[in-house]
Amino acid sequence: MSSSEKLLDRSQAAAYLSVSTRTLDRYVQGKNVNTIRRKGKIFFSVAELSAFKNRRESYSPHVVGKPSEKALEKIEEHTEKYKILWEAARKELEGKEKILFELHRRLGFLEAELKNSVPLLLSQNSEQILQEKISEKEKVLNLMRGKLRAAMLTRFLLLALLLLSVFIFLFFTLNS
Repeated sequence: MSSSEKLLDRSQAAAYLSVSTRTLDRYVQGKNVNTIRRKGKIFFSVAELSAFKNRRESYSPHVVGKPSEKALEKIEEHTEKYKILWEAARKELEGKEKILFELHRRLGFLEAELKNSVPLLLSQNSEQILQEKISEKEKVLNLMRGKLRAAMLTRFLLLALLLLSVFIFLFFTLNS
């Protein structure tokens, strides 16, 4: 590349190609356009941008003027094909909609059936909850039995002490 070659910066190059800077970046990433680095900055060759622009425009020709009879016949032929395809697709869609409707109806029946079977699930759940409550009550009952035994033992010991005290009192009273 010669030093007299005209260079454009990124925004100028994008404007030259009539694209955004992001699109220009995509062209660079896709290696459709080469860059030139000078003093840490990126530039584009006008000659290369012009060649790229010509290549790009050659791939997208513009239709100018009235279409020929042959072109009109092909358009009509394709239109008929598309109408047939459209009609076939519409009928297929109607068939699928009927199937979908039937599936929705069946789903409604199954949901209703499921709602009726929920009490069974709840009763099984309730049984489990009742078992847990019974287990808790048994723990409380065992705790209360332990406290009762402790209270009865305490009373028995107090009664034994009282009787022992009475015997000692009587023993000393009678021996004196």
